[in-house]
Amino acid sequence: MLGFLAPPILGLPPHPGPDPPGEKLFLHLIHDLDASQIKPWSLCVSVSFPLFSFKPSVFPAVPVFFLAATVPKDPANLNLDGLTLSDEGLTLNLASEPEIAAILEHCLIGRVLADREIQFAYFSERMSRAWKPGKWVTITKSVSDRYLFQFHHKVDAARVLDEGPWLYDNFHIVIDRIAPGAVANFVPLNHIDFWVQVHGLPFGFNQPKVGQGIGSFLGTLKSFDDRNSIHCSYMRIKVAIDVTVPLKKEWRVRAVNGDFVTINFKYEKLGVFCHRCGVLGHTNKKCPELFELEADDGVRDWGVFYKPAA
Repeated sequence: MLGFLAPPILGLPPHPGPDPPGEKLFLHLIHDLDASQIKPWSLCVSVSFPLFSFKPSVFPAVPVFFLAATVPKDPANLNLDGLTLSDEGLTLNLASEPEIAAILEHCLIGRVLADREIQFAYFSERMSRAWKPGKWVTITKSVSDRYLFQFHHKVDAARVLDEGPWLYDNFHIVIDRIAPGAVANFVPLNHIDFWVQVHGLPFGFNQPKVGQGIGSFLGTLKSFDDRNSIHCSYMRIKVAIDVTVPLKKEWRVRAVNGDFVTINFKYEKLGVFCHRCGVLGHTNKKCPELFELEADDGVRDWGVFYKPAA
């Protein structure tokens, strides 16, 4: 018997040795080399939940089930309870597996926007302390620069998403949920939710529909602070910001008298970003634009004034 172990659905390396309780989904392709067998190819699927080896005290182990089917050498389309095998490849319909969606409510994926190597042991310890989960969190290194955060209660996962942005050594961490069937290195991880202060608005402009317009300019509006009012010195909105483009510095709005007024943005919990190009994740010394020049021309169009006053 010759066996093949396919990668798990999230792109993680296979677990060495026997599958522990709660191991990920694996596909086992078994090739029967015995010529005396009439049916030379068999497809076997073994599944055990939950997806990330949750501790049995938190998640009772779901019994492992086993499916076996015979596929001819020239297979026509084969469908086995959401599993389809054809000449083009294998397809698993995860919409028919509600347990997976429920498990992924406890899990997040992220990457650190940094211009230097991240020491995983320190990163894992620091983030566990910073998040202070009510249960606990297991952090594992995934492919490339990706990390998986396995919370043992979905309340902790939701709180971490809501209370961002999070920083490690002042570098931003991009965090998002995991969709069923996602491959770790293909999850975009390009947006961070920032609370943005909008300064310089004319009186009467601190209202939700104005916040919607400004939020659309900055990125995608997520929330309008309920405390915003005519008595506030600035508007506060939560916006999903694209980290691959420069931070927005200012914009113009037309006042009642027809004149344009410049409004300015300050980003709460703003960590390392380049004062030359305005992009998160690297300092001025490592800006890609700098290395396109013969020498540093000293241009710095961004600065600390995009952080709120302490």
